[in-house]
Amino acid sequence: MSVVLRKVVTGAIRKRERGLGVPERHQLRIAKASMQKHCVGLAVIGGPNHFEAVRIIERLSGAIVGIDAGCTCERGS
Repeated sequence: MSVVLRKVVTGAIRKRERGLGVPERHQLRIAKASMQKHCVGLAVIGGPNHFEAVRIIERLSGAIVGIDAGCTCERGS
């Protein structure tokens, strides 16, 4: 199953993203890309798993993110 990134209020999120520095924007971009990949692909490629990506996206942009029930990533602590 694919994991879908769901944004609730796009305009407000864009405004918050403009206030971020270059490292934070890069981290957010990687987290968003991770949400579009399958769990097995993330394990092979590396980077944050879906649960870590959710925390990064929520911390940096405030977006509400959903993870599919079929996600096989290990839950982050």
